Amino acid sequence: GILLPKSSKVVMQIHYSSRAGVVAPDVTTVGINYTTAPVKKRFRTLPLVNQTFKIPPGASSYPVTVSVPVIPIGVHVLSIFPHMHLLGQTMSAEVTALDGTKTCLVEVPDWDFQWQGNYAYKTPIGILPGMRIDLTATYNNSTSNPENPNFPPREVGWGENTTDEMCLAFLGLTFDYENLSVNPADAGKTLKDVGFRSGAE
Repeated sequence: GILLPKSSKVVMQIHYSSRAGVVAPDVTTVGINYTTAPVKKRFRTLPLVNQTFKIPPGASSYPVTVSVPVIPIGVHVLSIFPHMHLLGQTMSAEVTALDGTKTCLVEVPDWDFQWQGNYAYKTPIGILPGMRIDLTATYNNSTSNPENPNFPPREVGWGENTTDEMCLAFLGLTFDYENLSVNPADAGKTLKDVGFRSGAE
């Protein structure tokens, strides 16, 4: 379950595009389902994010990376949501075990900004303490990219506008040790409380 503390505000960020030149009414909807059964594990979101990159004009395959060097506790990953904008070309994320074995979390070989979403695994992926998560994305900021909104191309970094860029993937996960029916106070623990740090390389 997702924790929603008393008196919380639910904030939605919606991006609109004027590129098509079409004016239409907003038809956005949101639905929240409340559980009627006890929750044993809290669903948490770990952002893999790099906000420091600068994609130079003319670069046709510019790499940007993110890593979580050491997973501090055992977790199970239930879903992943990759996100880039119009310059995005590819994105991949993988887990490296202590013996060097790699497990793919997502592989997007041909990014399409118009077709993105949250991918839920049929079987959650277990990650043990000491393992590493790495994400690599590539961007095409040249005139060969028909989706490039900037002509001529300009330097592009992190930003909220569609003409800016993002390097981001949300991991949905649960803590292996957690059993909220035994210890409800664990629901209030944050990722930082248990030692998670994500950083850009």
